Amino acid sequence: TPYAELIHYESVTRFNTKERLERDESNALKLRKKWNKYMNNDPFYNVNLSIDHEDFRITI
Repeated sequence: TPYAELIHYESVTRFNTKERLERDESNALKLRKKWNKYMNNDPFYNVNLSIDHEDFRITI
């Protein structure tokens, strides 16, 4: 119907299996290895935000 609403909750339906967690960690390490030199020297990144957490929390 034209009044239907679709909500996507990212990976809520995917379970955190050991394999999935290992794959995600492996992918994160590959990303950091390839792009870390750019991420740490990004002149446009807000210095008040953490690069150590994926939620970009405020650095204290």
